[in-house]
Amino acid sequence: MMKKIIFSLALIAASAMSAFAQGDPMAPLPNDPAYRTGVLDNGLTYYIRHNEKPAQRADFYFVANVGAIEENPAQDGLAHFYEHMALNGSKNLPGKTMLDYFQSIGVEFGRNINASTGVEQTIYQITDCPTIREGIIDTAILTLHDYCYFTTNDFEEIEKERGVIVEEWRTRRTASWRIHEQTLPYLYKDSKYATCTLIGDVNNIKTFDPQCLVDFYKTWYHPELQALVIVGDVDVDAIEAKLKERFQDIPKSEVPVQHLMPVIPDNEEPIVGIITDPETNITSISALFKTPAVPYEVRSTFAGYIDGLVKGMICNIINERLNDISVQPDAPFIGASVSMGSFVRTSDAISCNLNCNEGKGVEAFAAVMSEMEKAKRYGFTDDEVERIKTNYLRSFERAKDAADTRTNGQLVNAPINSFLRGSSYLAPDFAYDLVQQIMGMVSVEALNQSVAQLFDFSRNAVVIYTAKEKEGLTHPTEAELASVIESLPALEIAAPEASAANEPLISQELKGCKVKKEKAGAFGFTEWKLKNGITVAFRQTDLKKDQVLFSMSNRGGKSLVADADMKYVDDNFVSLYFGNSGVSNFPETKLTKMLAGKSVGIGPSLGGTTHGYSGSCSTKDFETLLQLAYLYSEEPRYVEDEYASSLAQIKAVIPNVISTPGYVFSKHIQEKLYTNPERNQAISPEMVDSFDYNEMVRVLKSVFSQNGGAVVTIIGDIDAETVKPLVQKYLGSIKTSKKTPKIQNTNNFFVQGQYDEPIKTAMTTPKSTVLFCLNAPCEFNLKNMLLASVTDYILDLIYVETIREEEGGTYGVSTQTAFSYVDTKPTISTTIQFDTNVEKVDVLSDLALKGYYDFAEQGPSEDQLSKAKENLLKNIPESRISNGYWTNCWNTLRYYGFDRDAEFEATVNSITAEDVQNFVKNIAESGNFFKSVLSPAE
Repeated sequence: MMKKIIFSLALIAASAMSAFAQGDPMAPLPNDPAYRTGVLDNGLTYYIRHNEKPAQRADFYFVANVGAIEENPAQDGLAHFYEHMALNGSKNLPGKTMLDYFQSIGVEFGRNINASTGVEQTIYQITDCPTIREGIIDTAILTLHDYCYFTTNDFEEIEKERGVIVEEWRTRRTASWRIHEQTLPYLYKDSKYATCTLIGDVNNIKTFDPQCLVDFYKTWYHPELQALVIVGDVDVDAIEAKLKERFQDIPKSEVPVQHLMPVIPDNEEPIVGIITDPETNITSISALFKTPAVPYEVRSTFAGYIDGLVKGMICNIINERLNDISVQPDAPFIGASVSMGSFVRTSDAISCNLNCNEGKGVEAFAAVMSEMEKAKRYGFTDDEVERIKTNYLRSFERAKDAADTRTNGQLVNAPINSFLRGSSYLAPDFAYDLVQQIMGMVSVEALNQSVAQLFDFSRNAVVIYTAKEKEGLTHPTEAELASVIESLPALEIAAPEASAANEPLISQELKGCKVKKEKAGAFGFTEWKLKNGITVAFRQTDLKKDQVLFSMSNRGGKSLVADADMKYVDDNFVSLYFGNSGVSNFPETKLTKMLAGKSVGIGPSLGGTTHGYSGSCSTKDFETLLQLAYLYSEEPRYVEDEYASSLAQIKAVIPNVISTPGYVFSKHIQEKLYTNPERNQAISPEMVDSFDYNEMVRVLKSVFSQNGGAVVTIIGDIDAETVKPLVQKYLGSIKTSKKTPKIQNTNNFFVQGQYDEPIKTAMTTPKSTVLFCLNAPCEFNLKNMLLASVTDYILDLIYVETIREEEGGTYGVSTQTAFSYVDTKPTISTTIQFDTNVEKVDVLSDLALKGYYDFAEQGPSEDQLSKAKENLLKNIPESRISNGYWTNCWNTLRYYGFDRDAEFEATVNSITAEDVQNFVKNIAESGNFFKSVLSPAE
């Protein structure tokens, strides 16, 4: 594999390697020197990096090169089970000590403290952790230390956790998960990967001997298979010294752990799987062509880097072609994509995935495979290669320009991937210079030679067909799908043709209009009032280099739409149509090509009470963004063929969605929770069949034409001298309506009084979903907004302790206390929802309601309130480094009249237990109680 790649790309790589690696393709790439990297005496690897985005915060990661693949049959599911136990007590932090401590300083379980188990690795995280005191840093490091070797795996805690994981299995066992499990024997043939299901067999979870979990931990959790990644506002030297001191009591393994990954056997003939499920909603086909893995030791070299770069370029060009096909009204598939890369540690793969209409699987698969065969035979055109080169260079240039404003979360994945996969992690400026050299040498001929060498469809093929299991639907045979691959060499395929896309977005002269009034606004914004009535709020920041955010908003949104026309603004269809339709004279496929090398995106947005356009761009593409904003406002694109394409795509999905449990429950709630059912209809086949193109155009034009008094916010890495004349030219040329739209009364309120109606439906994995919703009138202000957050945080604490941990009855209880500004009358509602075993519905429902009403009656404990307030106080400095945060602050002040930033800390600190109690009591005693339970049909 590597010899092929190096040979075919010799001319491309020669210049780059001579400049960066003295002509040696196997020379290792220099990793980003900003990371301090080392290996302790016991074999533990560490990566440390100083970063101040955000200030006084750090992310702490513990990475175990161990996953479910290491389990023996008696340990099925225990790699994941251990992940849970790591949070349930260790030698130095017994029981819930660790969770209690971190929550007391605002670090939240679930969002900040969490872990994830994969087939080949397990990763633990403590994110956005304050670094304001040495004691906090020491405790974070102590936690990583105990994950490594000193988890207690207390047998009593194991017994309590069984129920939680059984319920996690129940919640996750959707159609896609069931299908995934059925694909394993086909994808992985006779290797151990074929039996690796992550959560494991539910019966084993219920009955395994706790000693099996201890044995798994003691066998595989050793320092030579582990790494620490610490990124944030820390002293690198001090952290390194702490690691050396803290981890010295963890011994090096006397006998190195054997970590041999299974090899997937080759297959000469295609392996084909036909899998159906009654709850899946789309017909899909995945085809993989297994290839030898790029060797671990090659991945960090120039050769390995070029290999990945070229594969990515090839896939991007093919995906552009597939997208062009998918948006046509008579497209053979709804969507398709191709990728190349790691399949498992011991194998790479070329893969293609597609969705299609029912009964059209063979035709769709043949269409996608013919495009891959076309690329293999004829390669790519000059314009395609130039576009992808331009896009790649711009992407690396943006990464270089924005390097100094990356957050901790953007800096942890590179060293993690390096440890687990052997990949390099380059400094952005070095990566840009290297890619610039490579792209300068890329020729169409060399790239075409590469794709011809890479694409081998003659062996190691696996094809998985998945579709809905229902009466009357005929599925293809294994032989029919296999024949698509076998017939590729004999296909007559025309060579691709070049497609020019170099037209200007706007060819006519724009008159624009001047700023008639300028003033200083809040939060550092400058406000310009244009003569056409548009208000522009602008602020220059350096919070995120090479980023500019844009929003043009009007009040009104869907409230301007008549009840009878609401189907034409259904979120599912409208978002699909907007995504397919492009703008002005440019279809989406052409527009994408025209914007090659530009980092810009903008489109229409239509919410319940607002409408307009929003997007973002890099600094140098700001004029392009404003050109698009002008075109969306003045020349929106309505083309019946593009409407027909969107309609065909949604018709392929909706008939199957309506029988899934999630849809049935969502539809029931949507139609029963509010007082105006016409405005809350769930999308259905009948609704889609009644769509009319001309009526849709009428409704959308009616809404978006109401733009009088539009408000625009522009914030980011750009100066006023650049922004102001462009705003006057493009936004000043937009024709605005004389009247400023207002939110209309739609008589769409939460239902009042008591509602309790269970619902049953067929389901493959039996479970019940319980939902409570309580609501009451409530003034919308900063304190009440914060009280809503406090309420949710404390309810989460209550339910994790009672329903999840003590009862073991659910994987988690979701709570959401939020304002609704329907019909300009603010209402507060608390929604409580969870999945559980059918037999536990009554017990857990009683527990959930008791927890809620006790909370309303007694108020929060001192500890609960302190944790909730610390979480809010911790989060606000993290938010202030985001451009989006300041846009929200400006809009909140404009529309609701309060300064959420200046008053935040003081308001949080002023909240008392009595405030919280009164807030919750107001909702609890309103008399408005909605309950619905979804259960399996008998």
